[in-house]
Amino acid sequence: MVDDEVQVARSIARLLQRRGYEVLTAATGAEALTQLDGVSIVLTDLRMPGMSGLELASLVKRTHPDVRCCLMSGDGGALDASPPPGDDAASPIDARLGKPFAHADLLDVLARLGGVP
Repeated sequence: MVDDEVQVARSIARLLQRRGYEVLTAATGAEALTQLDGVSIVLTDLRMPGMSGLELASLVKRTHPDVRCCLMSGDGGALDASPPPGDDAASPIDARLGKPFAHADLLDVLARLGGVP
């Protein structure tokens, strides 16, 4: 879980941990890149200082191509302007999720991405 809003990251992490997921959190893309070993899914905010979630997803796919990436944002326009999710090499995004979201929507996205608690 990568979000520069620490409280948001903690809240989502707690939800997922209660559902049985093992969750690592990071406040920046650079911090997240140091935690990728053993990770299967990266949930990242789109807009963060230093490195955007889209830039992070691109780097993740370059170094860990099997890791699935979900881009999240409270700015629907920016989220819609990001590359569409896809299985081709042109898109580093496997899913998008608008914030705020229902817990069920997050769990559905994780299930679609192959996340298993």
